[in-house]
Amino acid sequence: MKHLFITFIATLISISTYSQVTGKVIDAKTRQPLDYVNVYYQGKNCGEMTDEKGRFVIKEDSTWQELTIRTLGYITKVIKLNKDSKKNKNLTIRLVPESRILSGVTVSSKKTKYSRKNNPAVELMKKVITHKKNTDLRNRDFYNYNKYEKMVFSVNDVTDKIFETEDGKKFAFLKDHVEMHPITEKLILPLTVEEKISHVFYRKNPKSTKTVIKAESNKGVNELINTGEILTTMLNEVFTDVDIYENECRLLQYQFKSPIADNAINFYRYYIQDTLVISGEKVIELGFLPNNQQDFGFSGKLHIMCDSTYQVRRVELNIPKRSDVNFVDNMIIKQELEELPSGERIAAINDMLVELKLTKWSGSFMCQRTTRIKDVNFDEIPNSVFKRIKGDTYKEPDAEMQSEEYWNEFRDVELSESESKMSSFMDKITNIKGFKYFIFGAKALIENFVETSDSLKNNKVDIGPINTIISHNHYDKWRFRASALTTANLSPHFFMNGYIAYGTNTKNLYGKFQMTYSFNKKAYLTREFPQNNLSLSVGMNLSKGDLISFQ
Repeated sequence: MKHLFITFIATLISISTYSQVTGKVIDAKTRQPLDYVNVYYQGKNCGEMTDEKGRFVIKEDSTWQELTIRTLGYITKVIKLNKDSKKNKNLTIRLVPESRILSGVTVSSKKTKYSRKNNPAVELMKKVITHKKNTDLRNRDFYNYNKYEKMVFSVNDVTDKIFETEDGKKFAFLKDHVEMHPITEKLILPLTVEEKISHVFYRKNPKSTKTVIKAESNKGVNELINTGEILTTMLNEVFTDVDIYENECRLLQYQFKSPIADNAINFYRYYIQDTLVISGEKVIELGFLPNNQQDFGFSGKLHIMCDSTYQVRRVELNIPKRSDVNFVDNMIIKQELEELPSGERIAAINDMLVELKLTKWSGSFMCQRTTRIKDVNFDEIPNSVFKRIKGDTYKEPDAEMQSEEYWNEFRDVELSESESKMSSFMDKITNIKGFKYFIFGAKALIENFVETSDSLKNNKVDIGPINTIISHNHYDKWRFRASALTTANLSPHFFMNGYIAYGTNTKNLYGKFQMTYSFNKKAYLTREFPQNNLSLSVGMNLSKGDLISFQ
């Protein structure tokens, strides 16, 4: 059984290794190296920038045939890669200078050292930073909106070779749940899917933000144990929302400088790259990256409105490869800031994708977070709303019990085929021979309770705490105890728990029984918030018939 489980885990995290394309980008006329040149695979969301000496290193994939090299002031070049990986090493790429006029800004064919003085990109960003307060919703006295979130954690870059091995054939059923990711075009195996629908309330004075969770669904491997939400909680803590209106954005447990922070001009380099039209709105495409790519800053693009508002229309953020962010192999954040009738803009579409690699030899994982915001309202919010919510977040009692019809009505992003079949995926995993015994042991160690049913949804009684079954103290010496409690699957309002214990030194037999009525409907246990309970408990020394406690 141990060998089988180790094989299963190894199968999940197996990943093919990559060779690399290396080279140097130079000016075709002067033969001087070109720094901060974009080197990328078109449409694959995989790219790098050259360093101060024009050098670059980018991963190689046998299915990606062409490499694009692009920078401001030079003609974009596309090169075909050789099928022989050895011939894709130490390439020398020559870019031809060009002269063109963009939005009244003349781009010289001569590559010069970056300067903030007389730099049209810097002048544009100064106006963006000055005007950002005019579009920040937090200037409003009140606002509220509905929010949909989806977090998916997957094994990344799954290959068919995994299932061709003798051990891998035992897990051939996983093939049915592997799918191609639409952005990275890699094969992934979703392991967990968390969805949440909430209502967010904001008040400027006194400042307060409250979130009411109206619906929550958590499916996948974290269903195997009751405390499986620890994984989801950790992911939500690490992969937080990025608000570019904040000077510092907390992400991956680090503080990153926003590209439109008050002092961003001194931290970033900006380059005007193009003019585009997004949904009928003309914008200026502006690239940026940190002065020092080892600092905690973003690289990416800003799309600025071509009007007097200087509003940010779209944001694309990445982490420079040279940033010292542990375990992050790649990160993509895309935000669409849609205009409200009042003139402000809000990140109505906010998507984040992070590829994780723990070590050079370990497997790769992907975490994708999808957020949608709608129904923004600026009406005054009654003070009672903020008073009744203790803390920042309140989850409605029936949040985890919403029907599939409810989710279909309010879900703003469709689930992929594999995400929608997560229950089937879990059934296949739990039916692996010997797997349930491993889970039983894991539950005992992690949760301190074990179920009496094979299905958590049907389980009516939990046995535990496990760590009290055998104990030792100076009074009883060795003490043996059997305890259990009922769950909401038996009754969502009425609960019972109790134990019987025997001391080898005292020869006493103890017992305690408790009945609890919850006025709120529970999803599984009485300890769930909000707690509005009425309890009656009796403790007795059964050997002597003495009443120990009554509450």
